[in-house]
Amino acid sequence: MHAQDYRSVRLFRYGACVFTAGYDIREEDGLGSVDSENAANRGLKNVRAIHFNDSRAVYNSRVDRHWHIGEGHIGMESAKTCGPAPETKTLCVYS
Repeated sequence: MHAQDYRSVRLFRYGACVFTAGYDIREEDGLGSVDSENAANRGLKNVRAIHFNDSRAVYNSRVDRHWHIGEGHIGMESAKTCGPAPETKTLCVYS
C-alpha cells in the first residue's frame, strides 16, 4: 500500500497493537504520538470508527496479544483516558 492509499483506511486502533509496538498510550505523550501519526497518515476527516482493547503482552514487546479492557497491561485507568483526538469523539468505538 502506498502512502496516499492510507487515506482510505477509516479506522483508528488503540490498544495492544500500538502499545506493544512501542507507543506507551498509558502516558499523554505516547497517546499524542499515536493521534498525530493517525492524523498525518489518514486525516481525521476520513476516520469512521475506533477500535480499542487492552494488552496481554507487556509494553514494547512486539507481541500483539489482545486482552479484556482493564485487565491487561494498559489497565482500566489508562483505558478511561485513552481516546482519540477531540475531533473524533463522536465516532463509533468498539473493542
